[in-house]
Amino acid sequence: MKAYEEMSLHAWPSLETSRYKGCIYRVSNGYTNRSNSANPLYSQQNDYADLVTYAEILYKKNNLPCVFKVLDHEDYKDLDALLAQKQYEKINASKVMTLASLSEIKSTHCIGDFENHFTKEWFSAYTKIHRIPEAEVDVAYQIHASIQNTIIASSIQSDDEIVACGFGAVENGYIGLFDIAVNEHMRRRGLGRALVEGILHKAKESGVKKAYLQVTDSNEIAKQLYGKIGFTPNYSYWYRRKSLTTLCAEN
Repeated sequence: MKAYEEMSLHAWPSLETSRYKGCIYRVSNGYTNRSNSANPLYSQQNDYADLVTYAEILYKKNNLPCVFKVLDHEDYKDLDALLAQKQYEKINASKVMTLASLSEIKSTHCIGDFENHFTKEWFSAYTKIHRIPEAEVDVAYQIHASIQNTIIASSIQSDDEIVACGFGAVENGYIGLFDIAVNEHMRRRGLGRALVEGILHKAKESGVKKAYLQVTDSNEIAKQLYGKIGFTPNYSYWYRRKSLTTLCAEN
């Protein structure tokens, strides 16, 4: 579990990172919970109260809500209970799904374009398909540009327009899938599966053996797609969030 969390942190960096008592604090102007949350990967249970106090001061200083990532593991139960007691709302319940071997991934659906970097065209399509607000585009670009892993950026075009895009980040023999998305008017045509299998096949060609991804519990269509490819649920996580308004009112 911890290995997947470490890889996902590397694959989706933050603009600012700090540590306190084994907790990784990430700040990125509010763009995504992944890059603006506290991750107590190496913390001791008896430090949880201190971690929360530190986080509330840090995120209030950055004009952000205070967010903790909580894993569905025994070590996090006391933290989750503490955050619930302090009226942190539970949001974005998700699963990490894994694929134990890429050996069965074939090139049959391997269509699209593949790059080892993010092109201007790819990023422009990414912001459009994901409907990134204009005010957040620059932060999104900085995060993508900060990724140090080897990447496989993939896109599929229709009528000279990118209608599906995503990328994989390689580390320790794994490829993590991120930003998988298809234009709304092009869905249910097999492009999502083609995109995923294309990235996985390219990764297999380069010697990668396994894969992982993160998907929200509410996204049944995506979970079914990944299941058909061979991904199985590994563990769950969620975020606990306290709004900036509440933080200011309490202090």
